[in-house]
Amino acid sequence: MKGNIEHGRGKYTWATGGSYEGNFVDGKSQGMGKLTWADGKIHEGMYEKGKSNGKGKMYLVNGTVFEGIFANGKPDGLGK
Repeated sequence: MKGNIEHGRGKYTWATGGSYEGNFVDGKSQGMGKLTWADGKIHEGMYEKGKSNGKGKMYLVNGTVFEGIFANGKPDGLGK
């Protein structure tokens, strides 16, 4: 932590059950990380200023996997 703000590598868990594990810069996810939602959905990949940006994989609860580029927290363009 840097003051009261997360900074460096670590894990943050929300009261709702979701968590983020990876790098933090000024309290926001930055670089490689893994976000797990309370419902079991998972995103592994690059983060920038708290949102998934760049290459990553999203695993949905129903077994669907999206691998590709993410922009502002959402799949962007074609993926597989």
